[in-house]
Amino acid sequence: MIGPAGAGLEREIHASDRWVRAVAAKGLSGSSLDFPEEPLDPSVWDELVETVRLHRLTGLLAAVVHDGDLPTTPEQRDQALTEHARAMHRCLELEADLLSIADLLEDRGIRHRVLKGPAFAHLDYPDPALRSFIDVDLLVRGEQYDAAVDALTSAGYERTFQELRPGFDRRFGKGASFHHIDLHRSFAMGPYGLTLDLDDVWRSADRFEIAGRSLETLDPDQRFLHACYHAAIGKSDVRLGPLRDLVGMLQRPGNGVHIDRALALSARWQSTAVIARAVNLAWDAFALTETPLSRWARDFSPSNRDRQALRTYLDRDMGEAARSYVAIRAIPGARAKAAFAWALAFPSRSYGAGRHRDHQRRWRAAVRQVIALRRRGQPS
Repeated sequence: MIGPAGAGLEREIHASDRWVRAVAAKGLSGSSLDFPEEPLDPSVWDELVETVRLHRLTGLLAAVVHDGDLPTTPEQRDQALTEHARAMHRCLELEADLLSIADLLEDRGIRHRVLKGPAFAHLDYPDPALRSFIDVDLLVRGEQYDAAVDALTSAGYERTFQELRPGFDRRFGKGASFHHIDLHRSFAMGPYGLTLDLDDVWRSADRFEIAGRSLETLDPDQRFLHACYHAAIGKSDVRLGPLRDLVGMLQRPGNGVHIDRALALSARWQSTAVIARAVNLAWDAFALTETPLSRWARDFSPSNRDRQALRTYLDRDMGEAARSYVAIRAIPGARAKAAFAWALAFPSRSYGAGRHRDHQRRWRAAVRQVIALRRRGQPS
């Protein structure tokens, strides 16, 4: 079990996943995870490969097989390398698309930053081929968000879902998806996305290169915090990829992450509970030796407000309505709160396409979520 920052809120990573956790821990110091002395049975191997795909760990699987950490049959070795080659082919396609989108946005004067996959791969792993990804994530300023959406749609990228009401996303939203491209205004939806100070995010930056082209991303402290957001509240199921990102970043020589500074920033963003949960999950997943950071996370006790906020991200019965109910407290000013609530209650007709059959069904679902949240009180 993880520490008090997230106890009772997550589905544990079970012991049956020990081999995939050992794969994810490749290259991490202080992990007590090891590998079997003989090749895995075919059924266990097939399950491992499937789980590795799910967690975006094909590069690390190829590494443990290549280095002899995980004994394999010739067929298993060939499969591991083939899986990795397929993942890298997709990553190269995505990086080529990223360069085209960067040109598109720059031509319109839209400043942007690359998030997650490509940035982690090129800055936070000893070899970019160890970190695969399946989409491109870009961050833009709120005041340029609508222009960025227009740039992508004008170029033929189709938005997956429409926004609640015109202007909602640039004021309150996390972002929008365009098939294999995610355009972000913030790190997260809901309360933790709205307490994040975006002025902080845009004050400093880091850079990396793809094919000789320099691209902007988050500075190391913010990249670490974003990895924690992705790991702790990205999905209700625990994903090993983001956990590997944040630990690998901390252990990478010259990584530039300053923990005290990063935690001070998270306190300003009212997201310290998110960081503690992510660290607890990572140390438990990879069976890492204790450090000052892991001791802090283990001993951290979230406030009742944080416990309720975390529940809206992690409880499978919760959803957009429950997150919005908690999030409204983070919105400054009565007029802004009213605009947020109005958009939720009366979205544009196009918003429900692909999600809800009608507004009545959506309202009923929202009421059920909020009632469930209030009845359950604070999670233990």
